[in-house]
Amino acid sequence: MECYLSMSDQPDTIQQANVFREMFKTLPVPVALTDDAGLIRYGNEALGCVTSMNPDEMISHPVDSLYYPATDSANNNFGFSGELVRFHGSDRMARLQAQEVGGYCCYTFILLDKEHPDPINSGSARKVLIAENQALTEQNEELLQLNRELIRSNQDLSQYAYVASHDLQEPLRKIRIFSDLLLGNPNLNSKEKFIANKINMASERMSLLIKDLLNYSKLLKADSQFEKVNLEDILKAVLIDFEVKIQEKKAVITFDKLPEISGVKLQMNQLFYNLLGNALKFSIPGQPPVITIRVKELTGQQVKQYILK
Repeated sequence: MECYLSMSDQPDTIQQANVFREMFKTLPVPVALTDDAGLIRYGNEALGCVTSMNPDEMISHPVDSLYYPATDSANNNFGFSGELVRFHGSDRMARLQAQEVGGYCCYTFILLDKEHPDPINSGSARKVLIAENQALTEQNEELLQLNRELIRSNQDLSQYAYVASHDLQEPLRKIRIFSDLLLGNPNLNSKEKFIANKINMASERMSLLIKDLLNYSKLLKADSQFEKVNLEDILKAVLIDFEVKIQEKKAVITFDKLPEISGVKLQMNQLFYNLLGNALKFSIPGQPPVITIRVKELTGQQVKQYILK
């Protein structure tokens, strides 16, 4: 049974999801993580066993829908003397503990049985819970430190992209000026004009990429802003960049009709550039490479297999 953290509205969720899954997935103690609204974002296998629910089915359900107070005088104490509850579906009794972990509220259910009617009051159980709490606190501090380092890294990358793009503009401007002068020369033959036109087109594309780089550096300073990106237009532009290499290798490249998606144009350009560049570079020597680009729509379950590994 696999459990997932709902990541649709949480910052840095991939990193947090992996940390929480590793911490809780093998624990024999039922655990649930909720957001500020009390909606479940994660449930481990132990919780699924006592509630007779698949952990995936719990996502976005209110946590208090899983249980009900075991006594009339139930309280919502978040300390060691927590609320006694019973689970819907199994009627198992547990003592509820809750604490904040990495921006979530972590609900831990200490199961009660005849042999251990209330383990929360035993000295050994208290020590175990204190140790677990300390471990969670350390994990949370480590996660916060990683987030701070990531923010600092993004700021450095943003500054580098901004400076580099500005430094590239001046020499590129001169290349375009001289290529325009060559194209205006009436003494050029057809082959020379063809070459000069190629220089002009390549420099114009380079100018567009620099503008995209500048825009991307601005995105790193704020929340990510997506736009409509036509993948087929991106691919065709990248094919022009590799035109000489494709002719040298006699490569055969075919592709499906690519869709328009919501994304960052510069990132999509880099994606296709890297994929095609590697396919041409690492082809079998002496054998024309055959490169096929296809489109496949994935289900939500298939997407999770990639983003949560």
